[in-house]
Amino acid sequence: GEDNREKPAPTLVKAALHLNITAVSAGFEHSLLLSADGSLYQFGRSGAAYQSTPSPVPGIGPSSGVPVVSVSAGKSFSVACDGGGGVWVWGVMPNGALGLGERDGAKVR
Repeated sequence: GEDNREKPAPTLVKAALHLNITAVSAGFEHSLLLSADGSLYQFGRSGAAYQSTPSPVPGIGPSSGVPVVSVSAGKSFSVACDGGGGVWVWGVMPNGALGLGERDGAKVR
């Protein structure tokens, strides 16, 4: 089969053609794709698994009542802004760095 690990030249992500993608963000081992309707898709590393094709990010997007307007992918975390000014984070960052005000289950002061 086709090698999905390394490409020496830009290669079209055919699995995303029907998604009407308007913005992308690449992290360390994952990428985010934002569609025109505010849906968010991811591929690459997701926890301990790897996704080879774009799949919807659960819990965010129009189907969850939270259309996304911008995204950014970090080393092992992601950030999205919704149309109402809300900032959403998910993934792994040590020492409370996800911005949620907690570290190891305790409030950071």
